[in-house]
Amino acid sequence: MLPSVPSPAGSVASALADGPEATLSARALAALSPNRPGTTPCFSPALQVNARAGFTLAEIAVALGIFSFALVSLLGMLSVGLKNSRKATVQTSASNVLSAISSDIQSSVFNKSTSVFSSPRLGLVCSLNADGTLKDPVLKAPTTPACINESGTLINPDQATPLEKVYRLEITKAVQGTLALRVRIIWPPKQAPGAREEGALETLVPLPFF
Repeated sequence: MLPSVPSPAGSVASALADGPEATLSARALAALSPNRPGTTPCFSPALQVNARAGFTLAEIAVALGIFSFALVSLLGMLSVGLKNSRKATVQTSASNVLSAISSDIQSSVFNKSTSVFSSPRLGLVCSLNADGTLKDPVLKAPTTPACINESGTLINPDQATPLEKVYRLEITKAVQGTLALRVRIIWPPKQAPGAREEGALETLVPLPFF
């Protein structure tokens, strides 16, 4: 037979009969008693650790998928933004170069004895025929076709630095019978056969009166 275990109520009753010190111990026992109204037994499931606390593997996988999708979209937008910014920078630089070439042509000096226009910076030479019409302009450049950098200097594109902006330069006669030149700059300076140019700017520049 199993040994008998005294009930908490009996222990409390016996403790009350032993005096004040025993009464204090009895009250402590009564507070810890599992049968006391309003108390929770120490073996209650509410005090046990919840085994489902935290995230499941499926929830983590879904979160990673959403994050990856957002990251890919963000990187795509960043790439497009950088490309558009680069195009705007190159076009702005090309506009400045075109303005510098126009100013140089309009500052050309005319030699009446030889009937020749010569620009001070680029060394562009434009001669007149006997009837006063314009011959094809001549530009002494390191390469053919001529190339010019963002500072307005004729250069060899193969010797340009990686960050240097280089453009192909075309200067031809304008409409027959007018003393004006057609200036066109194209980028990139070198293209594969059949490839389309990325961009171009052109303008008509009148030669100075003489």
